[in-house]
Amino acid sequence: MLEKDEKKINKYEFLPLVPLRDIVVYPYMIVPLFVGREKSIVALEQVMLKNKIVFLATQKKAKLDNPKQEDIFEIGTVAEILQLLKLPDGAIKVLVEGISRGKILEYTPEEKYYEVKVETINNEIEKTPEIEAMVRNLLNLFEEYVSYDNRVVAQETLNSIINIDEPGRLLDIISAHIVLRISEKQAILEETDIKARMTKLSQILISEN
Repeated sequence: MLEKDEKKINKYEFLPLVPLRDIVVYPYMIVPLFVGREKSIVALEQVMLKNKIVFLATQKKAKLDNPKQEDIFEIGTVAEILQLLKLPDGAIKVLVEGISRGKILEYTPEEKYYEVKVETINNEIEKTPEIEAMVRNLLNLFEEYVSYDNRVVAQETLNSIINIDEPGRLLDIISAHIVLRISEKQAILEETDIKARMTKLSQILISEN
């Protein structure tokens, strides 16, 4: 598997889109998805014929079977398909890994599946003493969060999170490990300013502890 900084993702790129129900995928998150809608299956088939890169964006209302442009959040995640398995019932199980945030700029006229022009969003920030202090505080809050019996995170996973030295990556991985409503997870994904995202996530952890 390529490291994140080795992936060739253009700032602007046309990508097949898979709308998601009841889940928000973050960069660096590896998650299995079960896909049954015809448009999404066709989109994934197109992805496998090309570079295995897809755009994932969450629906505003999970129950919609045929969401339109206005029913899908414009901020989502560029992701790589790691594995794809066709199931006996015609659905697809796919394992994806988030690469970077992205914003939908436009939809193409393609009718067989959703295709969008995506602008990738930079996740980097200069590590100043203030940012490093905010990171330490966030880690302390996260350790308190997972110390509760009903919030079990494997010690190996916790250790790997503690050792992450990129603030943006740390924020996304912590966000993926806390239990929140879809609207809250989407709000964190949409916060492109890392310092503001860190403040928002710290406030959420304080309210949960």
